[in-house]
Amino acid sequence: MSGPNIINSEKKSDLLKKIVESLEEEFKANSKFILSLTNFNLLSTFEASNVSQQNYHDFLNNGISNDERYDLLFVDLPWNIRSSKDSKIAYKNNAEYELIKKSLLSLSEKGLGLFLLPPSFLFSKKANDFRNELQKLGFSMSLAFNLPEDFLEGLTSVRPIIVGFQRKTNKELFVAEIDYSSELDQFVKAYKAKHNTGNIHTGLVVESSSFSSFANLKIQQQVDSLNSGYKFFDTYPIEKLSLETLTTRERFEEKENALLIPKIGNSPTEVSFKCARLKHQNYFYVVLDKNKVFAEYLKIYFSSELGRLSLEALSTYSFIPHRNKSELVKLIVPVPTKKIQKQIINTQVKLNSLKAEISNLESELSLNPQDSNKIQEIAISALESLDKLSNEEKVLRAIRTGETREIEFKQTFNIDVRTGKKEKYIQESALKNIVAFLNTNGGVLLIGVKDTDRLITGIEADNYQDDDRYSLSFKNSIKSKIGEKYYPFIEWNIVNIKDKKVLLVECIKSDSPCYLDDRDFYVRTNPATDKLEGPKLVEYINTHFGKK
Repeated sequence: MSGPNIINSEKKSDLLKKIVESLEEEFKANSKFILSLTNFNLLSTFEASNVSQQNYHDFLNNGISNDERYDLLFVDLPWNIRSSKDSKIAYKNNAEYELIKKSLLSLSEKGLGLFLLPPSFLFSKKANDFRNELQKLGFSMSLAFNLPEDFLEGLTSVRPIIVGFQRKTNKELFVAEIDYSSELDQFVKAYKAKHNTGNIHTGLVVESSSFSSFANLKIQQQVDSLNSGYKFFDTYPIEKLSLETLTTRERFEEKENALLIPKIGNSPTEVSFKCARLKHQNYFYVVLDKNKVFAEYLKIYFSSELGRLSLEALSTYSFIPHRNKSELVKLIVPVPTKKIQKQIINTQVKLNSLKAEISNLESELSLNPQDSNKIQEIAISALESLDKLSNEEKVLRAIRTGETREIEFKQTFNIDVRTGKKEKYIQESALKNIVAFLNTNGGVLLIGVKDTDRLITGIEADNYQDDDRYSLSFKNSIKSKIGEKYYPFIEWNIVNIKDKKVLLVECIKSDSPCYLDDRDFYVRTNPATDKLEGPKLVEYINTHFGKK
């Protein structure tokens, strides 16, 4: 088991090393100090001579022992550590804050200090008080990077962040989500230029005062991206919808129109104690005003992707994530009219009946296999109806997510909307993304969606005569520009979204290298398409496809 663990550790260390080296190069840092105060082995691939391994108790007492000022600091910190009883530091239960302060005192005037921290550093009251204290000392946060979810796998389920401080006032914060394949040079250049790329995977510039977590940012982006649905509902904090929010150490008395919201973990919200999976003391019991909202509607909302994410954003991330009542009652939720709430509830009842019917069919098949033809006919009929729904949901989900390594939007396939004329480069722009998806890990291309604001404009802008001719034209372009042998890896459908039509193109990874016009080789990065040539092309093909 040691082999995979070592490889995994090296992969994580390599990511940190690339982040540090990219920032060092872009900011032309003349001096740097790499400090490890943990035994997590996260700096294993750094040059040993560049890393200072110290005991955090000693560092609390002494700080950086020399008087040198550094242009770049990187510190791997322990979290939630307590100082000794006789310690005089202000943050006795978060002594890592004192470690940050002592480190920053060795930062040069133009320097950048980087620290590996839990996400609670962005929103907890103690962390906020500490950041205010640092501002009085002349330091403010300028960047926050969200590291991969599995970065501390085996140590904690908490997803860590890297925060950066500078000796100046920053009212804006550069935030980005990083994975092991991220083009870090692009991140760093955007950060230095304070360039808002419009995408969390390549970097956003946000107001420092309004940014509380990556999860909250994703929620807001998803809400903003919806062209229908929750975006047009009125929104209210839970405290405006509830009569009371209760906690207990024993048992609740069941009340009408009330919702059980878990304090810890990812258990679902419930409207009855009969369905509750946790003990009473592990729930908030929210008694709702029936004139404003139905508990059943909020249960459905919190089971949606958006609702689950909003509850996740409330979690105070320590080694055991939990939610606070003071944050819960301020949580904003979308509330449609009571008529629409009832429609949503009734629809959910029908979906539950459908699930039960499917379960009955499975049971019938196992008990009476001679009825398999009849059961198959029922299943095929249901699947034909569901397929129409699923394609629509695929489109809407991709729009909610926004452009990523696996998702790309194009407004048209042929027409330049600025001139209204058919242009060769417009089609090639779409096709090169298909080639890139085939050469990487697959992906989804939506034609008929603007990439700037995710507005559904529809393929009608391509001035086509009918769906069949449009689909045939697309197929012919694939045949002539990419090749017939790649048909098995590409599926396309025209999907109706209200009064617009979108071309949904789904690609899976090809088993051989794919070229545009038998010449140009593209791969997908976050969330861009890059052309590879020369040694990089040879190395990529050998790595991803084997030597061809």
